[in-house]
Amino acid sequence: MNLILRIPDDLAARLGGGDIERMALEALALEGYRAGRLTKPELRRLLRLRDRR
Repeated sequence: MNLILRIPDDLAARLGGGDIERMALEALALEGYRAGRLTKPELRRLLRLRDRR
């Protein structure tokens, strides 16, 4: 799924500027995990993290 967020440039700069796409993904993933909608393996998959082996 692709998602487009329209954020004014000045606000995007205040939010960190750099990799705002990654920041949004991490915030969404964290909220899903905190709310119990995602498991740890699903969180790692969503964030494309390798297993802790």
